[in-house]
Amino acid sequence: MIFTVGRAILYESYFSEQEVPIKAVGGSVWRTYQEATQYLLKNEIQNEYLVYGVFADWDLDTKITEYGWNALLKDAPLCKI
Repeated sequence: MIFTVGRAILYESYFSEQEVPIKAVGGSVWRTYQEATQYLLKNEIQNEYLVYGVFADWDLDTKITEYGWNALLKDAPLCKI
């Protein structure tokens, strides 16, 4: 499992409306929960965004970006942490 950050109001609606919410290809992901949380704190967005799990493999399903996170290479299921 890897991790993403999502605007809580939107992601929580995905979980209530969809049986299996999906993180779309190209989305930002982090290797660890701690790295995703640090991103929230560094950008002072922890009041609007939460960390969610993504069922994907860091080495196989992501690529490095210039932004400090990796991009997801395929759609992947989300889960609440």
